[in-house]
Amino acid sequence: MPILTLVTSTPLSPDAKASIARDLVAITAETLAKEPAVTVVSIDDGRSMHVGPAGSPGGGARDETGALFALSIRVTQGTNTKRQTAAFQAAAHAALVAALSAGTGPNYVSVDEVPAANWGFGGVTQEARAHGCS
Repeated sequence: MPILTLVTSTPLSPDAKASIARDLVAITAETLAKEPAVTVVSIDDGRSMHVGPAGSPGGGARDETGALFALSIRVTQGTNTKRQTAAFQAAAHAALVAALSAGTGPNYVSVDEVPAANWGFGGVTQEARAHGCS
């Protein structure tokens, strides 16, 4: 039941958002063995992103070589290996660079592990679900 949050510096059409979401769900299933039916993707497409060097008052929404992006995924702690996490990061980064014509600027992919007792869906924590208390 991962949640992926993508913020990008470029506006996207509804079709582009749908395509990116499909690709990210497929990558998540393939690399992290997560169930597509409970995978959620949220995309913020450049209408509010401000990108600039650390500490700079300015910056822009885009670098000169293409879009910038930051992708994070929240998963239950301990459910994936370091190898799976690295595979996800590489595949997601490559897919987003291609889909967004991303530049060489600071493009990020993070896998955020949340303790099972602090994470759940449908009003049930993953810890309770693992112990059959759903």
